[in-house]
Amino acid sequence: MSKGKMADKFIELRKETGLSQKKFAAVFEIPAGSYAHWEQGLVAPPDYVYNMMVDKLKQDGLIK
Repeated sequence: MSKGKMADKFIELRKETGLSQKKFAAVFEIPAGSYAHWEQGLVAPPDYVYNMMVDKLKQDGLIK
């Protein structure tokens, strides 16, 4: 998946939780600056990271 499309998916996911970038990154113990770069499309983690994040957010009740 392209960096831009991945960035859009991360933005949408975070907005679904209602959390700020900093708080969202903290949920996953990711440096806030690194996560911000993901949303900006400057870098992208492997695709499986997104899926793991969705699973954790569902388990924690932050998304449906």
